Amino acid sequence: MTIGSNFAQFDTFAIPRMINARYFHEPPNYAELIARIEAIEKVCEQQTRVIDKLIGDVSTMSSEVRIANHTLDESKRSLVLYNLPECSQAQDMHVVVCLLRHMNVPCIPVTAYRIGSKTGSARPLKIVMPVKHLADMVDRCRSKVATFQAPRKLFLMRFMGVDERRAFIDDYKARKARRAEAAGIAETAPNKASSSSNTFNY
Repeated sequence: MTIGSNFAQFDTFAIPRMINARYFHEPPNYAELIARIEAIEKVCEQQTRVIDKLIGDVSTMSSEVRIANHTLDESKRSLVLYNLPECSQAQDMHVVVCLLRHMNVPCIPVTAYRIGSKTGSARPLKIVMPVKHLADMVDRCRSKVATFQAPRKLFLMRFMGVDERRAFIDDYKARKARRAEAAGIAETAPNKASSSSNTFNY
C-alpha cells in the first residue's frame, strides 16, 4: 500500500470546505472534525512506519555493498606466501617486512595472517598491502623470493578467489603432465602430485 493510495481515501480539503460551508449557516460538527483528523493522523503513523522500514532496508543494503566492496578491494591488495613455517603473528609480520625489504619494496603491510585450516603442514600466509600499486610491485618482483634466506623455499603469489585458484591448480597439473610426457617420465607417485596440488589450497 503506497502513501498516495492511503491518502486517496481521505479528502484532505473536506475539513476547510466543511468549515467554510457551515460557518455562517450552522455550528461546525466538532466530533466529525475530530474523527477526520484522527483518521488522517492514523494514516500518517502507518506511512511513517513504512518509510522507517524502507530507510532501514536501504541502510542494510548500503552496508552490505560497502562490505562487499571492501572485501573485493582487499583481495586486489593481497598476496599469499606459501611454505613459511607456522609461528606467531608478530613473527610472521617480521618475516614479511624483511622479505619486502629484500625485494626492495620498503613498506609495512596492513596485516598478515594465516588462512585455511590446520592440517599439520604450514598454512598459507595472507599479506594485505596498503594499496594495490604496492601489491603489483611485489608481484613483479616475486622472483627475488628465491634468494630470501628462509628455513624452507618460499613461494609468493597473488591472492586468488575460489574459481581462480581452481583454474590455476588445473593449469598447474596440466603443465606438469605435459612436461612429464615430453620427458618420457610417467607419473609414478600420485600421492606426491596430490600434495603438490594441496600447496595451493586454502
